Amino acid sequence: MAYLGLAACLLFSSKLREYGPLIWTLSSGIIFTTLGCEWLYAIHEEYGYLALRNICFQVLSLILLLTYVKDESDLLLYAWTTVAGSAGANLINFLRLRKYCTWSLTWRFSWQQHLPPILVLFANFSGQPALRKRGCSPAGK
Repeated sequence: MAYLGLAACLLFSSKLREYGPLIWTLSSGIIFTTLGCEWLYAIHEEYGYLALRNICFQVLSLILLLTYVKDESDLLLYAWTTVAGSAGANLINFLRLRKYCTWSLTWRFSWQQHLPPILVLFANFSGQPALRKRGCSPAGK
């Protein structure tokens, strides 16, 4: 949805249209951040892996930046090297996901298996204001 909104803005705004390649380059980081699933590695407390991966890709990005970006006309190249630092790290995360989960397409979805946890999640969120009206507070607060 965000990319559709961005495309509409670039299509209908002449001021933004001239910055289109730069905006698309920088916004491509959104996809790679989503693919990276960094939260999964934080849950499993793999902070050493996350730090090492970030350092390696930031150093690579810095080397590319110092090697290829020379003046103001290299703005798009600067954007690509900046995105490459985070996108590369997130791409490595995505490829390494096989350690924690398996991927397969399924055509038969079991609503009975997934619906109760979803309902519990929504019941917890919607039940909190009702508890406050009665003078109670949610657990742990």
